[in-house]
Amino acid sequence: MFTPALKLLVTAVKKVSTKAIRDFNELEHMQGNVSEANNFANVTQKLIQDTIYEDLHKFKSNYSFIVGDKLIQNKDESNTIIINGIVGFNNFVRTIPYFAINVVLARDFKPFASVYYNPITNEMFSAEQGFGAFYNKLKLRYHATENKPSTISYTDYLGFANLPHSDSHSVYISGCKALDLCYLSANKIDSCYFKDNISYAETMGALLIAQESNLILLYEEENKQWIKNLSIKKI
Repeated sequence: MFTPALKLLVTAVKKVSTKAIRDFNELEHMQGNVSEANNFANVTQKLIQDTIYEDLHKFKSNYSFIVGDKLIQNKDESNTIIINGIVGFNNFVRTIPYFAINVVLARDFKPFASVYYNPITNEMFSAEQGFGAFYNKLKLRYHATENKPSTISYTDYLGFANLPHSDSHSVYISGCKALDLCYLSANKIDSCYFKDNISYAETMGALLIAQESNLILLYEEENKQWIKNLSIKKI
């Protein structure tokens, strides 16, 4: 059962999922023309962001909004809805089904509720502070598993497999850090290591999902504005 805050976000995200699926299928026919595919996907991204904004603004007109990189300041500055649209955008352009439509509700500049929905695989990850994290409607609870036959790690660093502390048998660069964190929270992978700067706007909701799933986040902060290096493991 979704809370009222999550239900509002889920409804808005689901509403644009048909558009995302239709345009994803259209992009299949543009793979020979990178420029055409990028232009088409950018139009899709903007339409999805605008549609979600119009839908949520009807119910929360006093809230502030961040739509893409545009700030819309309203009376209630403590509640802000961040509409990223499609995260894993390059995967979407190349019709790789590893992306998500994302909306986050932040309270006092901290993520309070979050939804990531992949309309191609029909996977939804959501969380609300203090309420828990969910994969579709299944509450995420991590239980340690010993003697795993193999380990799967997602990263953005080509040299990760050769790091001294890495015991990964399979290492992947997925192209969508936010979904990597969601997959980690859902026990679908075993670890993440991100070396490059991470977009806080796109991953703040996934970090809430990780937090509500009882994951430990380890930071090596060279840049205080955000994370320079991030590795995540389960407790």
